[in-house]
Amino acid sequence: MKGRFFSEGIFREHFRQLKIVGIIGVVLYTLFGVFSSVGMNISETRVTDIDYNGSFNTVYAEKIDSIYLCTVQLLIPLIFVPLLMLVAFHFLTKRNSSDFYHALPVKREAAYSGILAAVFAWAFIITVLPLIVMWAVCLPLKAVDFAFVEALKAMLNTLVSCLFIMGVTALGINISGTLFTNIISSGIVLVLPRFIIVMCWLISCATVANSVMDYHVIRLMLYGNPITKLVYILGSYNANYFTRYFTSGLLPGAVEGLAYMSAGCLFFKLRKSESASMSSINKGVQSIIRHVLALVFSTIASVFLLERVWYGYSDELEIFMAVLFYVLAIVVYFLYELVTTRKWRSVAKSARQLPFFVGMTVAIFVIMSAISINGNNYRMNAENAEYIKVIGISGFWSDEYFLDADDFPVEIKDTELKNRIAETYNRDADGMNPNFSVGSVMVAVKENGVTRKRYVFLNEECMESLLGEIYSAAGIDISEKLPEIKGGDARYRFYLYWNLEEPCALTVEDMRRLYGSLRTEVLESENPAGFFFEVRDQKVCMLGLVTYDGYGELEMPISIKMPKTFGLLQEIINEHNETGSFAGMYEYVFDRTVYGAMVNGRIYFGSDEYNESKYYSASFDTDEDGESLRQIYDILKKYEPDGDVSGKNVIIESTSWYYGEYRASFGVYNLSDDDMSELWSIFEKNYD
Repeated sequence: MKGRFFSEGIFREHFRQLKIVGIIGVVLYTLFGVFSSVGMNISETRVTDIDYNGSFNTVYAEKIDSIYLCTVQLLIPLIFVPLLMLVAFHFLTKRNSSDFYHALPVKREAAYSGILAAVFAWAFIITVLPLIVMWAVCLPLKAVDFAFVEALKAMLNTLVSCLFIMGVTALGINISGTLFTNIISSGIVLVLPRFIIVMCWLISCATVANSVMDYHVIRLMLYGNPITKLVYILGSYNANYFTRYFTSGLLPGAVEGLAYMSAGCLFFKLRKSESASMSSINKGVQSIIRHVLALVFSTIASVFLLERVWYGYSDELEIFMAVLFYVLAIVVYFLYELVTTRKWRSVAKSARQLPFFVGMTVAIFVIMSAISINGNNYRMNAENAEYIKVIGISGFWSDEYFLDADDFPVEIKDTELKNRIAETYNRDADGMNPNFSVGSVMVAVKENGVTRKRYVFLNEECMESLLGEIYSAAGIDISEKLPEIKGGDARYRFYLYWNLEEPCALTVEDMRRLYGSLRTEVLESENPAGFFFEVRDQKVCMLGLVTYDGYGELEMPISIKMPKTFGLLQEIINEHNETGSFAGMYEYVFDRTVYGAMVNGRIYFGSDEYNESKYYSASFDTDEDGESLRQIYDILKKYEPDGDVSGKNVIIESTSWYYGEYRASFGVYNLSDDDMSELWSIFEKNYD
């Protein structure tokens, strides 16, 4: 059993001791893989797609992809690895077994590495063997697609997660001496660093106006380690994030796990047999844990106190919350000692260190105050700045305007635009900007050798100019972002969804015609960079373009500010629409006294004065709703339903009528000022 860095004897013995937990994990995951694969095949789930000609084809069967595998395998590092670690190091919690292992003629680091190797071996088997079985089961099944690349990614992500959790639990176990404190200390090692990061984020956002700490916190979540990355991505409900950041965080996660293992090895070598069944290996470690936990709560209290002292908030809530969390900090300080040692005498002794805890709390408050004062007193000076770089635009703008993370940072070169960015930020910092601006932009400003990152909320005019600068600096060609699609090209497919009730079902050819018109109108505009930005507020539907493999999705608004494309949309709807308009429905329903019909619809107010959507749903056979609808129809029937979308007092209506052969109506009306005001009053009265 002798060895300097690794003991084969310890490895074999602990591999044998861990067989019950390991075999249970293998059996459970193997059965899950077999039953899930067979179940998918039995259900014969098919994914269909629409080709260019509008016919439905089966593209592939049910796919076992990366997000499915990683979600299922998440329980391996979170449940089975901690169980394996607790069983493997259980001898450290019993005095007799601890004496036995301390007496073995083997180096401490060799025994430690042998134990960890046994745990990782079982984690590897639990992860890999079920995947092999699942592949073997899926091989003859035509309805299930088992992707090797996805399986390898999931396996790598799971194994690195296991390595990370092994390091966390190794450190937690080796700084404590009972099963209860093993679990508590491991949880502290796992959660506390992330909790402190989030707390610093909240503190920064609370104390420094327009702080960009949320940007850095998200990067830590995505690139920090596989566990936090996976939890963040699953919580975002966005599979694209999962695919994009799948292998990110593996190296940092492995490095952090190995760092925890190294620290655990140090404590394993330092601990003595007498520390078995003790709360921690020594009083110093116990004191550190107690102080860190209490300081978390006292720091939160200091945030509320900071807001009250420096910002002069008169709300008594800040004082109440500050007192509450200071009290909780003291409670946690003593409660941890009582729960882990179960001795009132130890609690009394820990009171001697309260002055140190109070001093640390005061020091943290002073540091936070300095950060707050320095951060909030800062004002941009565009003339003295070496540069102003845009390092990010909120996801909404990026998705809609052909921008992604690879296009940043972009240095702003236009002097006037730099001054406007600085003026906008300074007004906001002075409390003079109500923040009703439309664009959230993250900038980095270097002044006097110091780089500061801040959010700036820009108005529409400034945002349009900024987009042009970014497009120019990043070399973005709009014509390449909007590919020319010729007839018969099956690499792309379209979809359309409405802000209004869908007036009719458009064919693939209809949507191709709309895309061609939209592309031409965008490229012919004076400012293609800001075109979609300008039209976004008054869009009535979104035209989606997706590549055949499902990637490269692009959503483009069709707006009343796009007269050519919207005019084509009106023509296409009229080709499909039997009813034609509200006025046509009015004539049929009220003149023929049809009762019991249900109308569901929306009217869009497209004028400058009434720029918002109003909704209504009413039945013709009720007196109140019937009267209101009759008033609306009496107004609309005066006008032609194919009005000019760029004209005055634009009303766009869309209704689904679930009765008989008449399914929907659609119309664009140009109302007089009096009728517009009357229609608006009807909606304010009945449908708010």
